[in-house]
Amino acid sequence: MKRFVRSLRKRKARLVRHVEKAFYPPMRPAGVVLGTQKGGTTALFHYLSQHPDVVPSLQKEIHFFNCDAHYEKGTDYYHSFFEAATPSRASRITLDITPGYLMAGDLVAERLARYNPDLKLLALLREPVSRAFSAWQMFRKMRSINPQWFDQWVHGYRLVGFENMQIRPVFGESFLDDVRFEIDVMDRGGVVDLPLIKHGLYFSCLLSYLQKFPFSQVQVISSEEFRRDTRNSLHAIEAHFGISRHAWQSEQIRPHFEGGYSEPIPADAKQLLADYYRPFNQQLFSLLGREFDWS
Repeated sequence: MKRFVRSLRKRKARLVRHVEKAFYPPMRPAGVVLGTQKGGTTALFHYLSQHPDVVPSLQKEIHFFNCDAHYEKGTDYYHSFFEAATPSRASRITLDITPGYLMAGDLVAERLARYNPDLKLLALLREPVSRAFSAWQMFRKMRSINPQWFDQWVHGYRLVGFENMQIRPVFGESFLDDVRFEIDVMDRGGVVDLPLIKHGLYFSCLLSYLQKFPFSQVQVISSEEFRRDTRNSLHAIEAHFGISRHAWQSEQIRPHFEGGYSEPIPADAKQLLADYYRPFNQQLFSLLGREFDWS
């Protein structure tokens, strides 16, 4: 019975949406959450979907600007992922939350600026060593379901930045070996499938956007701060996107972070990555004028 009721509600919602879109244009995003992957964007989508001033997109991770197969369909296709701009939504905003945008860099930054140079941008940045290990665990899990999933994703949607992707000969047996392989390929100017390292090079990623958007339109929050002090982080995000300060209740902001991986990072890989990322992190901190507690 509950399943039937849920199905009925979904059909009703689809019908209402169809009618609304016949009479009103789609909402357009006032802001974009750029990433990072495994940085808390799923939790952010969940929280902001409860905000009275936010109309959530019809799916998280639209991947319009970083997938050529989507981008070539045009903005009408992009706008189909947002609700209709009915009078009741006139004072509300919608957002595009796609963490893959951050790593894509220059081309996506240019496309976003061309789409709307007044967009507000937000990046949630997670300590890069733990982020890389979390991504490795996620990739291992997904490859166990479908070993070809990443290759299918890249070539099926023509993911920006992977045009000359180098396929790993093996993956998932050793985090240290997988990290060393990627670093070697990157040192030679290449890019690998299942990238672990590149997602954490935040300085160069953000620089692409700051060359297209003024600093005042770009907000950067550490994932650790977002998890530790969710309420105040959300208040800062509200101010950035120009929406009201919501009285968040504890039950609305319970931990909602995906993954749940408990395997510890191997000590040798942890040290290698800490040394590798240190100069890049310092560049980031100099750019932002503040440091994150990523020791």
